[in-house]
Amino acid sequence: MKTGLIAIAAAAAIAAGSAQALTTLDFANYTATGGGSVSNYGQFANVTFNWADIPYTGYVTITSDSAFSLYLSDYSGGTNTDELSGYVLINQTTSTRLTNDVTWCGKTRTAEAIRGSCNLISNDASIPYEKIMPDTVTAAYNLSAGSYLLGVYDGNDPEGSVSFQASEIGYQEIISPVPLPAGGMLLLGALGGMAARRRFRKAA
Repeated sequence: MKTGLIAIAAAAAIAAGSAQALTTLDFANYTATGGGSVSNYGQFANVTFNWADIPYTGYVTITSDSAFSLYLSDYSGGTNTDELSGYVLINQTTSTRLTNDVTWCGKTRTAEAIRGSCNLISNDASIPYEKIMPDTVTAAYNLSAGSYLLGVYDGNDPEGSVSFQASEIGYQEIISPVPLPAGGMLLLGALGGMAARRRFRKAA
């Protein structure tokens, strides 16, 4: 397996007043065709694991100086009918593994940092295993302040992605700005030109 490192080093935004900041660091990617990303917004952060081949292992360290919640916000499995992936959550502050449902992530091809028991993620309600499914209303975990290792292992689906949000202020939707259509841009340009002509006439 090829080992890469995506340097995230996301600086924690300092909120006004006494609000605390959540930081995410050190996203490690363990397959040539997989990766991940972290978007940090100060009091919450979005983490995505994605892969295009198996086996895949990725993990990220999440640190917070106050209590926070962890949500599974999205999951997309591969082409297999039994779509599932394993995730690992370890409290590094207390050296406690919080995911103990199955031994599926204990294989030697799982990165040593997260190797061991894990829980399962699935978007198929018919799969007869303990699992979580995407839910942005109810947190998968409510966690105390500290440092946590969050990881994903997949040896089943040839491609897929898993997204989590760690938040001190409840789940937060990210709304991207809607680009103006070409006609709208032309209209803005025309209005700008008219304003410039009026200024020119006044100056004359």
